[in-house]
Amino acid sequence: MNDDPASARVADNGNGDIFSDEEWAQVLETLGLTPQQRRIVGLLLEGEGDKEIARKLGIAFSTLRTHINRIFEHLGVHDRAGIVRQLFAEFRRGCGDCPRRHRRPRQ
Repeated sequence: MNDDPASARVADNGNGDIFSDEEWAQVLETLGLTPQQRRIVGLLLEGEGDKEIARKLGIAFSTLRTHINRIFEHLGVHDRAGIVRQLFAEFRRGCGDCPRRHRRPRQ
């Protein structure tokens, strides 16, 4: 995985990344997040806590909380799980030509 938090992707239990670099960039672009918000979302998805994210980005804890609240508002969600749901919803919307491994199994 790339060391740049903006390029972070959801890990799949050590078996690789769920999103390719191209897919991840497309999802983030579709969401319309700022570069700083993208870095924060990447770190949130890596499981980093607020204090660690603020430290890694060199910003105050209160500034980070403001960014996170703006991300929630922008995405229309109320918690971190909502961010994950929104990411996957956007991915599915733009996934017409995705490899089979990304599609839900038919029942």
